[in-house]
Amino acid sequence: MTPLQQAYLNKIRATAEANAEFFALNMPQHRRMLDEAPTASVDISDQGDLVVRYANGESRRIATDILDMEKRIEQFADLSDRPQILAFHKLRHFVEKPSHGRLEDIHYSNLDAEYPNRVTRHFAKYYPDDNGLHRYPMFGGEKEISLLIVFGSRLGWHLPRLLAEYKIRHLVVIETDVDAFRLSVFFQDYVLLSKIAQEQGTDLIFIVQSDVEKIARSLTAAMLKSEGLPQFFIHGASLFYAVDDAEMVAKIRVTIIETLWELFFGMGYFDDELITIRHTFDNLNQRLPIYTRKTPVKPDAVAFIVGSGPSLDELIPILREYGDRAVIFSCGTAISILHKMGIKPDFHIEKERQSVITDIIEKSVGQDMEFLKGVNFIGLSPVFSGVFKMFDRCGMLLKAADTMGSMIEQEAQTGGVFLSGQPTVANTAIDFALNAGFRHVYLFGVDFGSKQKEKHHSQHTVYLNLLPEEDHLKKILADQPENDIVVPGNFGGEVHTNKVLSFARRMMGFAAGNYPDAKVYNLNDGAQIEYTLPLPPENFSKSWGGGCDKRGTVDDAMATFEVKDVDLAKLEASLLSRIDKFIGKAEEIVAQPQNNLSDVIDKIVRIHWLTLSPANMSDPCALLFRGTTSRLLSMAYNAATIIKDQDEALAKAEWDFGNLLDCLHEAREEVIKNIRIALS
Repeated sequence: MTPLQQAYLNKIRATAEANAEFFALNMPQHRRMLDEAPTASVDISDQGDLVVRYANGESRRIATDILDMEKRIEQFADLSDRPQILAFHKLRHFVEKPSHGRLEDIHYSNLDAEYPNRVTRHFAKYYPDDNGLHRYPMFGGEKEISLLIVFGSRLGWHLPRLLAEYKIRHLVVIETDVDAFRLSVFFQDYVLLSKIAQEQGTDLIFIVQSDVEKIARSLTAAMLKSEGLPQFFIHGASLFYAVDDAEMVAKIRVTIIETLWELFFGMGYFDDELITIRHTFDNLNQRLPIYTRKTPVKPDAVAFIVGSGPSLDELIPILREYGDRAVIFSCGTAISILHKMGIKPDFHIEKERQSVITDIIEKSVGQDMEFLKGVNFIGLSPVFSGVFKMFDRCGMLLKAADTMGSMIEQEAQTGGVFLSGQPTVANTAIDFALNAGFRHVYLFGVDFGSKQKEKHHSQHTVYLNLLPEEDHLKKILADQPENDIVVPGNFGGEVHTNKVLSFARRMMGFAAGNYPDAKVYNLNDGAQIEYTLPLPPENFSKSWGGGCDKRGTVDDAMATFEVKDVDLAKLEASLLSRIDKFIGKAEEIVAQPQNNLSDVIDKIVRIHWLTLSPANMSDPCALLFRGTTSRLLSMAYNAATIIKDQDEALAKAEWDFGNLLDCLHEAREEVIKNIRIALS
């Protein structure tokens, strides 16, 4: 080997070693991938010509690779041909009388329908057609990019070039070929790249993952965790292709678009949180017992959690035979099936906050209110107080990630335990059962999916043949997601689920995983749930350990709830003080000068992170306003980035910021009004 060859070899090895140390310090999950050497090899001629030879027999000269990247960067500069992700709001879609549509009668406020409608009405007035508008979002100039997603690390030459050519706020590099990433560390100085990104003010994110679905979820997680990247920045994201696998790139792009809903899922909206405020103040005023778990149930306690999934129909015989030695939890509409089958649950659980739940329960038992005698009720704190009054004994679970749950935790100091219980009532049930000490849990009708695409509920539930005739109940029960996701089945194969049930499946897996000493048996021919044990019904008797003292265990479970005195006047004053402080911060940001579109985007980012930065995630006002604020900011972002004339774009943004502040002030008045109603 010549001195030049040895020197060049030492150089690329040193680069790889430096990169390994860099990733160990900053991205340890990627450092572990470097423990294996790449399968490709490098030939170095005596004149220093580098050739990469791949395991499949292909080869590529480094100089050729650099020139190829230069051509791609030149093509990327053509705005008319640059790939972008479009996620437009319908900025001209307004209605004369905005409402919550089919769910209008369950809300106490119309704010979340009114203010977005004002935005679209205003936009349609000044831009009735596409004249004066860009087809693709612009961020202040041809060289400014809000979010750039690069597919492929290749040998890395394109990354510093893109950073040097463009003002990029957020750069996400997606690499599906781990071996290609390992090779890139020998040629690309990632330490220097990160320093360039810092100097440019660019948030740099690497996603190295071969599983396409996990790539999309990693992007979602990165967007939600980064304090500089609101989730709606996906609109207008530019795409740079550093790889030639068009099929893989297309698959990733489609998967990212299909999972965009998760960026907004669970954020809530003000009108819904207002129901929480009103109902929680009412429930506290009624002095309902609060879950404190001071004395958990005995270790032999057995819970049967009953949902309304299609598998329940075949599991009724097991409930009949063994139900006298286990505590039966009825989840939501499952009570209609248990009533029809003559099986009285020990507990009924609800999580939904709408007042119409009282009507649904009445319909579920055919107005046979005697059936509810002796049934204990557990509800999340936002549940309508009238539901609690339908039962002889009841207890209230304080809801985490909730405006009032956060207020109580930070201000009232009740000693209560806060549970997530999301997104379905079966999640609420298992969260409570495991936290209360049940270590033997059996899931009945908790399918979270079905082998038949359209069958997600038992044939006996009110969702199907017992759907009530009353229009307001039909609206609630018929409002089901229309989407299809395929996941592994509990007993093998695959099942069909939807977005909400897919999320519920993951959340239940997290809950079961938090209690490694518990055994959670899944008897259902539905979706596989992580950390649960698949148990075919015919093998049930083999897992049965004799059960528990039913009556004593029910009393022990109810003993985990205690009546607590809460100073409601102080709680109200604290909430209003926090709201005033939040509005004040938003007003300070809006008052800052805006001389260009970059200033507008900075304002949007700063207001957005008042609700979603990690430091504010548990703040009551962040929980109260995050969905509404995000929607209005997203609409402002979409509009400002497609208006060609900068002065007009700035004027539109100023109007949108003013509309947001008006919304927040009206929201404060709605809070006061509804607390007064709750305490009257």
